[in-house]
Amino acid sequence: MWMKQKKILRFCLLLLLLVFFLDIENVNATESVSKLENEKENIRTELENNKEQVDQLEEKKEGLEGYLEELNLQLTEISEKLSELESAISNKERQIDRTNEKIKEIKKQEKKQYEDMKKRIRFMYEQGSESYIDIIFNSDTFADALNHASYVKEISAYDRKMLEKYQNTKKEIEEKEKQLKQEQKELSELQEEAKKEQNHLAEIMQEITKDIIKFEDEISAFEKQARAYEDEIREKETQIEEVKKEQEQIKKAQAQQAQVGTGAPLSATDSELAFLAAIIQCEAEGESYEGQVAVGAVVLNRVRSNLFPNTIIGVIYQAGQFSPVASGRFAVALAKGANASCTSAAIDSLAGANPIGSALFFKRNDFVTQGQVIGNHVFH
Repeated sequence: MWMKQKKILRFCLLLLLLVFFLDIENVNATESVSKLENEKENIRTELENNKEQVDQLEEKKEGLEGYLEELNLQLTEISEKLSELESAISNKERQIDRTNEKIKEIKKQEKKQYEDMKKRIRFMYEQGSESYIDIIFNSDTFADALNHASYVKEISAYDRKMLEKYQNTKKEIEEKEKQLKQEQKELSELQEEAKKEQNHLAEIMQEITKDIIKFEDEISAFEKQARAYEDEIREKETQIEEVKKEQEQIKKAQAQQAQVGTGAPLSATDSELAFLAAIIQCEAEGESYEGQVAVGAVVLNRVRSNLFPNTIIGVIYQAGQFSPVASGRFAVALAKGANASCTSAAIDSLAGANPIGSALFFKRNDFVTQGQVIGNHVFH
């Protein structure tokens, strides 16, 4: 009678432990979701800050591009002005050349007139006043004499008039030449100022272009960081969904806890023992003995749960559950036979050894998933 009571007490204790572990796992999962949500919101805040910085940089870049466009218009106007000045300077140079030619021609005519006048003066001087008197008195008529005297006088007056005319013309042309050269000088000065302004604008535009390229590089870097933040947010959302699914499975397991005899021995055929030992070896060969027993316990917890197939082989071959099965490593391990440690762990787990309570899942510890950590695995 006492032995029967002890068995009942032991079963009740195991049932209480099952409830305790399921509650802990549910709390841990809730905390994990909260932590992931906070991390996601922190990343989203960083993303919003990143977008604000991108907007500010875009605004600065657009401002510089507008200023650069204005400078480009100014540079175009200055280039056109320079072209006009160069054309005006060329015209002035041609005018100066023509004026110089006129001056040369006037000087040449002046010189010829002057030489002719000197010859006439010399002739009159060499002939003396008596020769002029002889010319007058030897004239056939008085009218001829008057004509000759008038002719001599007219020649002298003509020489003076032509000399004055050439001198005046020369003076006017020289003044014109002086004026043209002054205008040419002023145009050259304007041209020099325009060139300086053109160079100054070109330097400013070059600096602004460098700034625009710098902003573009910064914007590109921020956009790259934004994409990374978005990837992180999606990853957190995926993790949250996974944890929520695990929560749901834990809740279902809690609802069915009366049907799960955690830690209770299970009978198995030699074939099932070989399958269990092989999957333990594939998943936990490098782990401690406790870690190997823990993997076996997860498989057997699933056999006991209504959420999974109710046979060891069915659990192992359930689609998408054990990667060694999909990769072919499990088949190789099964064909060779598991080592002694993994076989012993399989026997102990079948006998009821269970270091992980009601855990139905395990994976490599990512330091995010809440659960019981044994070696490199977290059981939850």
